[in-house]
Amino acid sequence: MPLRNTFPDQGCKTGGLAYLRGAFVVNGASAPTDANVFGDGFTVSAPSTGVYTVTLSDGLQKYAFAQAWLSEIGANSTKRAYIGTKATLLTAGTFTIHTQSTAGTDANLSSGEVVEFELAVQNMG
Repeated sequence: MPLRNTFPDQGCKTGGLAYLRGAFVVNGASAPTDANVFGDGFTVSAPSTGVYTVTLSDGLQKYAFAQAWLSEIGANSTKRAYIGTKATLLTAGTFTIHTQSTAGTDANLSSGEVVEFELAVQNMG
């Protein structure tokens, strides 16, 4: 698997693993605009309320971990982002990220929050 340029870090290769990182600015009920997706080698769609599907441009054989979080939020905020479905990560190169409101339910966030994610995957390149 080729290494991707990532934001804000660069991809790195250690012990047969590739570290991938990306970010996007939420856009209410719509998918983030291209100008607000940071990193290469993936796209982001918004299929349902509070759910984003990240599709990698090249397939994976194995992954070690995946995580997501919100940045650019206020100091005591209880909004959050987390990895949802990972089952299709290996077969289709996709996974979901859920965003939640302060009520703790899936919600479309629209006040400029940034979702960041990272994966550690087996390096196939």
